[in-house]
Amino acid sequence: FEAFRSKKGPLQPKPVLPHYNPQKQPAKPKGEEIFPVAPVSKKAVVAPPPEAPPVPVVPEKTVSGKQELRFGFYGKPLSVPYAPEMKQLFPRRYDRRTISKWWMQCSRTGYGPLVKGLLQAKQDLQLNDWGYFQLVKQAARTLAPGDPQHALLFAWFIMIHSGYDMKVASGGGSLHLLFPSVQEVYERKYLKIGERTYFFDRPATVNTFQTYDYIFPKAIRKIDFRMPREPLLGDGVSRRDIAFSRKGQQYDFQVITETENIRFLQDYPMTVLPVYFHASMPAATRQSLVDALVPVLKDLGQAEKLSFLLHFVQSGFAYETDRQQFGREKFFFPEEILYYKGSDCEDRAVFFSWLVRTFLHLKVIGLVYPDHVATAVALPGATGGDYVMFLGQKYIVADPTYIGAPVGMAMPRYLRMKTKIIPVF
Repeated sequence: FEAFRSKKGPLQPKPVLPHYNPQKQPAKPKGEEIFPVAPVSKKAVVAPPPEAPPVPVVPEKTVSGKQELRFGFYGKPLSVPYAPEMKQLFPRRYDRRTISKWWMQCSRTGYGPLVKGLLQAKQDLQLNDWGYFQLVKQAARTLAPGDPQHALLFAWFIMIHSGYDMKVASGGGSLHLLFPSVQEVYERKYLKIGERTYFFDRPATVNTFQTYDYIFPKAIRKIDFRMPREPLLGDGVSRRDIAFSRKGQQYDFQVITETENIRFLQDYPMTVLPVYFHASMPAATRQSLVDALVPVLKDLGQAEKLSFLLHFVQSGFAYETDRQQFGREKFFFPEEILYYKGSDCEDRAVFFSWLVRTFLHLKVIGLVYPDHVATAVALPGATGGDYVMFLGQKYIVADPTYIGAPVGMAMPRYLRMKTKIIPVF
């Protein structure tokens, strides 16, 4: 197969973003108090329903001689049963014949308890599909220490028997794992095999690969990158002070991020924006934000609460593009803005939408332009300001990257530009 080039991220390079200056705002049409952001594309990005939990594809038989496979996973010590004979199956070289022979030998071992134990750990740690894939790879590295190629074969074998579609490919003298995904994956090479797209688990420099087109009948599940529940990982935390002023008053909040969760997200491929908008927040981070914000918000009206949260995100975090900070595009999950020194438009939009839904319980939509991401909020009773109509409801623009802009003020350059809508209900 010929590998396709990596798909670039969905956003163009970000512009230099202006600060809000009420004296320099362009005049709006006379007699129009409300100025719609128009036209709006009809296509809404709606998440598909969650899949059922993966079902192990293992023989129902009792296995004797089990031992415990012990390893660490992002700060969590784990122990799962396994058949010791699995560790003794080391092929001397890796080609079509030896890999086929290895698969048949491994299939005759008592691998069932290992697969079931890992799926149980997936449930206990609240891992999504990507998290489970990383768990399996860590277990595989423990089964084959010092031999990355053999560990890769173990990961392939375990994922297939966990009910996931997965392929191994050879090219450039190395083996590669490929996975199909529910969502698009950016910055990764991929293969098209039949109707399915398979993304490379790791960067690959060669373009021609050998693999197979067979799909195991009971191993058809794709990797779903959505993370509706936070993974339960190690206990390490990092603290950060966020200081800003508003209406002559100084605020200084201390927030907490869970460092093992941050490490986990550093290994996350870049995928579609709805995954980040709908993601959860780790418990310790959430509680630190509750402790900081609830005392300030409790005596404010709904509109003033929204204004405060918008100003918090606009002023509490330094603006820096992904290219400046990482040398590449990287979308943040909600807690990552609290960890890294800078953030850009989509990171702020994701975090702000989480704040609004958590503390105000209001509907939010993401507004995706070719080179910018903003938000709009369904604020009851709001009349003036820029807005978007979506599903018959008015959403007032709130742009957490337009520094100093009030609720209802869109950046001038986006007033007449088409926008894609991400519902965040």
